Parts: sequence; structure tokens; C-alpha cells
Amino acid sequence: MVSQPHTAKEENPNNSGNLSLKVMIQQSTGKLLYAQANEHFVEFLFSFLYIPLGGVEHLLAGNTCVKAIDNLYQSTSDLIDSKHFITLDTKMKLMKPKLPHGYISEGCIFPLIEERLPADYNDRSQFSSVKFPNGKESYLKGSPTYHVADDLTVTPFCIASTLSSLKEQKISISDVKEVEMQIGLKEACSILKASLTSTTALTDALLSGKSIKQPKREV
Repeated sequence: MVSQPHTAKEENPNNSGNLSLKVMIQQSTGKLLYAQANEHFVEFLFSFLYIPLGGVEHLLAGNTCVKAIDNLYQSTSDLIDSKHFITLDTKMKLMKPKLPHGYISEGCIFPLIEERLPADYNDRSQFSSVKFPNGKESYLKGSPTYHVADDLTVTPFCIASTLSSLKEQKISISDVKEVEMQIGLKEACSILKASLTSTTALTDALLSGKSIKQPKREV
């Protein structure tokens, strides 16, 4: 796994535990071909799109490898004294922003926090972001299984298309090995970090430095 110097701790009940992921690997090369994922893992990936940059920096402890954004986060955190901010709460909104109510779905395993609805909340139409007023639900419907490429391109899983793609790459089915992985907070942060700078996010986050055992050959 890609090592993380420090990541956000599991600090609230929004972290729903591990997600299962089936990864297909070419045995002869150790190359990650694609992942076969359920809707919860895909919703976890889609959560990258709604996390504010300050929230990403918080999750990755200011080490996103996007240097200028890391510098901004460090400036807010360490280089500008709290007395220069209007309030301490204002500073925390930049460093650890809350998501609008209703943005966190079932597939999210990051320790993210939503804004609370006001106590006198009655008119739901006033809050266009209220997607799940009664708790976490799902963004997706339809396909229960998805094809996730190494660059995080997501499509509904289709066995015919998958076999056709392997054939085009001249990869034999017998050379494909299925590896089941558990994605917890550490792995989730690794995928998030890799997604910012790499087109081989799954490989960099889940396989870098990890050896894939070759099958034993019969004599």
C-alpha cells in the first residue's frame, strides 16, 4: 500500500467501515486491469467530487501532492496566527469545512461532517441540497455492479465489453487473477490522494509496493 504519513482519524459515525472491492490483475505482469465494484464503492469514489478542497487537505493532513493547495492549507493552519482571522470558527471553516446537509451517501467512509438543519426547519424547498433528509441513502439506481478502470473511469459492468477489452489487449482469461480487497479509511485516503495526480490511481493506491503471488506451475 502507499504509505501515508498521517491521515484523518475516524472521528464521527459517518465512517461506515470497510468496503469490499474485487480487483482483476494480470498474473504475468502484476498489472491492475480493472476493478469490479458494487454501488457503495462507486458512491465512495463519487464523494471525491463534493468534498471541498479544505476537506481534502484535512483528510490527507495537508499532503495532497498538489503543492500550491498544500501551501494554502499550511498558511491557514500554521503561518497565519489565529488572531488574524475574524473568528476561530472562520479559520476552521477553511481547514475543516462542513458539507451541506444531504450530501453524504451510504458509500462514504470518510469522517465527514454535515451542517445541521436549523431547529425550525419546516420548508424543505428552502434547502435545495437536502437529498437525504431522513438519513444516508443512495445516489445510484440500476446496475448493481460497475467497472472501474485504473484511471477511475466508471461504467456499468458488462461482461461482453470486458471480455472484448481483454481480447483487444491480447490478455488471456487464464492470466487474469481476482483479488478481493477491503477498503478502509487508510486505503480510501490513498485512493483520494492518488486521484489528484495520477491516471493509475488504483494501482498507485492499492498495489504499489505490494507483490502479487504468481501461480505455481505444475512440473
